Order: sequence, then C-alpha cells, then structure tokens
Amino acid sequence: MAAARKVLVPGQMIGTSNHAMQEALVSISEEVDYVAVGAIYGTATKEVTVSAGLETLAKIRGEVDYPIAAIGGINASNIGPVIAAGAEMACVISAVGMASDPEAATRELVALIGG
Repeated sequence: MAAARKVLVPGQMIGTSNHAMQEALVSISEEVDYVAVGAIYGTATKEVTVSAGLETLAKIRGEVDYPIAAIGGINASNIGPVIAAGAEMACVISAVGMASDPEAATRELVALIGG
C-alpha cells in the first residue's frame, strides 16, 4: 500500500478485493480506504473461483467500519439487495459497458443506489 500511495494524488483511493471476512480484516490492517467484496453474483466478465455472496457482504458490513464496494454480476435488477446488505458502492462492467445506452444505464444505477 505504501508504494501505491506514493503515486496517488489527493482524493484517489486504494481498496482490495475480498471474498471472506478474514481477507477484509487483513485489508483493513494494510490501511486501505475501502473494502471491495465479491463476487456477489456470477458474472460473464471473468470466471468466479470463489463467491462471496450477499451473506458474506452483510457479515463484513457488520464488522467493518470502512466504505464497502460490492463487485461481481451487479446490475439494475439486483443492486437493491446489494445496497441493503451494506455496500455503499458497486463496481460494474457489463451493466454499463454492454448496455445499449451506457449513460442511461449509469444514471439508473446511481438512482438505485440513492445518489
């Protein structure tokens, strides 16, 4: 993390991807700015070898006082439970990148998150 922080400008954040509570706790000990949890759902973007799911997301939210980003298979039809489980952010690729109107897809996701 120290090496990454040397090249960041103010306002940029560092996070790590985690699929279990123990990984999230290690991330925090490394002084990340946020914790990413996933994969929440299956995704066609990459092969998911270990799934975290909503239950793990909720458990991490209950123990961690850091911003949480959820990742993996998130789209407008399933983002509600992700936010309800405790994520403040969602990392998406296909939901926007594969949309016929990426701007509209982004606006819809932001609205669903509450932004």
